[in-house]
Amino acid sequence: MDKSALLAMLGPEIKQMVRDYIADVQGDLRVAGDALITGRMSATDLSLDGREVELGWIKDKWVWYYGSASTILIYGEDITEIFPNGTKLRWKQGGGWKYAYVIGTAYASGVNTLTVTGGSDYTVANADIEDNYFSYAATPTGFPGVFSYIPSVTYYGGTTNPTGYSLNAMFSIEGRQVTILISGTFVLGSGDRTVSIFSMPFVLSAGNGAGQTDIGATPAWTSYAFWGSGSTRNFSHGKMARNGTINLLIIGYR
Repeated sequence: MDKSALLAMLGPEIKQMVRDYIADVQGDLRVAGDALITGRMSATDLSLDGREVELGWIKDKWVWYYGSASTILIYGEDITEIFPNGTKLRWKQGGGWKYAYVIGTAYASGVNTLTVTGGSDYTVANADIEDNYFSYAATPTGFPGVFSYIPSVTYYGGTTNPTGYSLNAMFSIEGRQVTILISGTFVLGSGDRTVSIFSMPFVLSAGNGAGQTDIGATPAWTSYAFWGSGSTRNFSHGKMARNGTINLLIIGYR
């Protein structure tokens, strides 16, 4: 019997033997090279590249250091490719978990700088960082669905700003796509502006949105164009004429 015939006859049985063996493995299982596992795999402890994997989170083997309220430093070789924009982070600094997205990376002179944002909910404190994890999963355990932020508003068109405004804003990132929601009220006073310019939580590389408001001359919800670039987006709503409510949706990319 030639080799090809023998392999054809014994191949399926050998594969099944391997599957049965792996299914009953107790203790450590180490795989060198490529491996394909179909079906379910369960484990009490699982590690990837020497990092512990826990409920969608990967324990980072590198030490993280405070850089600023919005940056984390990692010393050593260039590992920026591990932290693409949109990577989710969690860590502790003497209390409960903190969470953030990576929105930028840089490497120079042996230092990896991760620019991160947790909106107005979480910042990096000037303290030791412990229990540091990262994740590429859509919904790793505990990670917030949205982060809050505080937008600023400027204007053009017309001559007079409204008396004030009260806004709620939040954002989320999935991959490179950023979704931002802004809602609130404007108090007109003698305001007559035609365009309101809203700050974004960070610079967006592309994308615009749409909005509705009833602050125009006709007291009805009307949709208007939303445009702009960089760290702001412009809402062209026509001349302000009354107190009212505004709702905005922006889809962009980081």
